[in-house]
Parts: sequence; structure tokens; C-alpha cells
Amino acid sequence: MISWLFVAAAGAQLQLHGDTKSFFVVTVPYDHVLMPDTASAQGIVDGRLKLDVRGGELLRFQAHQTLTAWAPGTGAGSTGLGSAGVELTSEEAVALTFELTPDADEAGAMTARTRTDRLWLGLSVPHLDVRVGRQAVSFGKGLMFTPMDLVNPFTPATVDSEYKPGVDSVRADAYWGMANQVTLVAAYAGSWDAEGMVFAGYGQTTVGVWDLGLFAGLVRRDLVSGVAVAGSVGPVGVTAEATVTVPAQALDEDPFVRATAGGMWIPTERLTLSGAVYFQSNGASDPSEYLGRYQEPRYERGELWAVGRWYAGLSAGFQASPTLSASLFAIANLEDQSALLGPGLAWSVSSNADLVLSGYAGVGQRPDELTEEALLDAVFAGQDVEDVVGVNSEFGLFPAVLFAEWKAYF
Repeated sequence: MISWLFVAAAGAQLQLHGDTKSFFVVTVPYDHVLMPDTASAQGIVDGRLKLDVRGGELLRFQAHQTLTAWAPGTGAGSTGLGSAGVELTSEEAVALTFELTPDADEAGAMTARTRTDRLWLGLSVPHLDVRVGRQAVSFGKGLMFTPMDLVNPFTPATVDSEYKPGVDSVRADAYWGMANQVTLVAAYAGSWDAEGMVFAGYGQTTVGVWDLGLFAGLVRRDLVSGVAVAGSVGPVGVTAEATVTVPAQALDEDPFVRATAGGMWIPTERLTLSGAVYFQSNGASDPSEYLGRYQEPRYERGELWAVGRWYAGLSAGFQASPTLSASLFAIANLEDQSALLGPGLAWSVSSNADLVLSGYAGVGQRPDELTEEALLDAVFAGQDVEDVVGVNSEFGLFPAVLFAEWKAYF
């Protein structure tokens, strides 16, 4: 990364840098009434300007301004924005996202959006760091599944997950000794009452080679508690975490458990292998319930993405040369025997530029055949779509999506 570093005053530093990313996305549907008739393509350009100011050891200020522009997809139903990751944002206490939408009669016109994705001020004193403003918020140690990450987690279908959307929040990290830490966060999630706030705390200590953690939170009125552990067994790094969610009394939901365990192994200097299993007790056991789950608030806001109960994931990364690497991941719903497969190839063209080719495809039993006329008749008769469409597997619902991404840093 090329950056400019300015010494503003004694002990003060200012760093200005950024990156640009260009995506070309192709969505290839399968033959079904739920899918568009033709393949679609979309071009996306995303830029991020980053400012980092340090006032000695005491103060720090960070701001990221993003600008995303995209052309309408050619063909119906383009899904490139969300799949690429650039569409992901968060609820804002102060509106700092603005869109420039072309007139409807301007065919093919570009649409642009700018967002202040980071804007926080930090104070560091011995044993305590405090940050106020828009910042990324994450909890947990899960490798592929993240039960504790309850604020804007990424889904496996997100190709570029370099930057998690910033959330308006207050965060405090307290440290003591060599191995103890407590993190407290209050984050805005849509409103200033308990329904629209996330209050969470995470405490961690190290015993030998094991990190042990406890989580507690009030997440949009839900009570959430959890445990996490990370360490090693011989050459294998091991992580595990589990949470119990007690939904708010106003919700007609039973308490549910989410748990994952996984490991990472580097058998050679070039090869990295990882895997994990995941369970959520509130998942659907019948595929006919999947479409209805996607319409529930937890899925619409991104808190959950998996609609089943039992999952397994595997990934492999191979460094073919100092500038060329390949990857492959697979996430399977073990009950309906479907999977999401994603290959990838990354070429480091120079010290500050990368070319990435990737994508994913759903493998599994497709929905039952259904004509458009039969679907419309059922809807007009008052039937819900999920009762009409014969869904047979989770990942069998996914089309194939292919990506080409160019990343440059300055």
C-alpha cells in the first residue's frame, strides 16, 4: 500500500490512503419461475478514502468515505451489489449515506452512493481504550459460522468482506495483566429504545494456550449469553463458541441455541485447511419453511442467514506461488443435503494491486416445477408463496454467480 504520512506536530501523525475496487458480476439462473429468464451482468466500482490521525499515544481519529457507482444489470434480476458486499450498510443514528439516482427515462445511467463508513474518535489511557462514533463491531471467534456476531455479519455468499459496515456506537476495551480483557459496546440499530439498540459485553482471559471468553448482551430486547474458546491441539488451531438467545417477550419465539466448533491446520507452507460444524435450534427442519424464514426480521436485518439446523463447512487455500493463490470453500446443509460451493483465484499483480476471480453456486435439489400462471393463480387465491413453491433444499435455491474483481490500493 502506498500512503502519505505527514507529521503535523510533535507526536502527531496524519495518514491518508485508500483503495478502489471494480467488480464484474454475472448471475446465471436455473430454469424456474422464481428465476429470471436470462443471465444478468452488472458492473460496480467502489472507492474508499481513509484518513487516520494520531495525536501521540492519547488520541486517535479515523474516517472512511466510500463512493460506489453501478450500472443497471443487463438482463433481469441482477444480484451483483449484494453479493459483492458493497451494498451492505447499517442503521444510522446520523444519516451519512446519500444516493444519486438517475431519472427513470435515463436508460443505462449510472447510480452512485456515498457513505461515511467510519467516523470515530478514540481515547487511550493505560489499561483503557474508548471509541465513540461509527466503527466496525464484531464479537466471537468462529471460523466460518459466527453465533456471537450479531451486528451485520457477513454471509458466505459475500465475495468481498474486507470492510465490515460501520455502526454508530460507543466501545470501551479494558485490559489488565497480560491476558485479561473486557469489551463493552452500545450500538445503534434503528431507534433509541431497547428495540433498536444493541448492548453487549465480552470478557476474555488466557489460561495456558487457551483463550476463554464470556458474552452477554441485550440485542434488540433479546437476552443473549454465550461462551467462546480458542486454542490449539498439537498443530491444529481450534475454536468453538455457543450462544443462547431468549427472545423478547413480545415475540412469539422460544429460546434457541446457536453453536459452532472448528479447526485450522497448515500442513505445509503453501496449504491451509479449515473446517467447522454449526447448529442452530431455531432452524427449519422442513424445506417448505425456508422461504417463510427469509421474510422474518432476523433474516431481513442480516442477524441470521442459514435457515436450516445442521451445517458443515470446509475451506482450502493453496499458495501456488508468491503472487498466485487458489481457494475453495463448501458449506453444506446436512439435513437436506445441499451445498454452496465457491472457488477462487487471486493474483497479486503488483505490491498494491490484486486481481480476483471467484464465485459460488448452489448444489442441491431444485424447487418443484411450477408455471407462472399457476403461481399467479395461487397468489390471487390468497395463498402464500412459500406454500405454493415446492422448495426441496436450501442451497438448491441459489443460482450460480461469477465475479471478477480488481483491487488497487494507494
